[in-house]
Amino acid sequence: MKDTSPKHRGGATSRMEKPDPRRNPVFFPLGHGGVYYQSILQILDRSYWKGWLTVELDSSPSRPPKESAQVSKQFLENALLLKPESFCGV
Repeated sequence: MKDTSPKHRGGATSRMEKPDPRRNPVFFPLGHGGVYYQSILQILDRSYWKGWLTVELDSSPSRPPKESAQVSKQFLENALLLKPESFCGV
């Protein structure tokens, strides 16, 4: 799972050559971009999916990595209602 800017929702329309993650961020902590994770989880629930979700953050434009991870964890807990005991490697 990654969150990307709203302008890239549905997929990027062109390739960015060597993007500068500070000036033109592509990825964001979960819940701070344009991905509708609630809808994705609804689809997974309807299909009885019981697999893993992997959260990944390449860079964060405005926070240190540890803080970005904490923001993503809070989003998983509070917005998606995923239980902390189900997290691995947090």
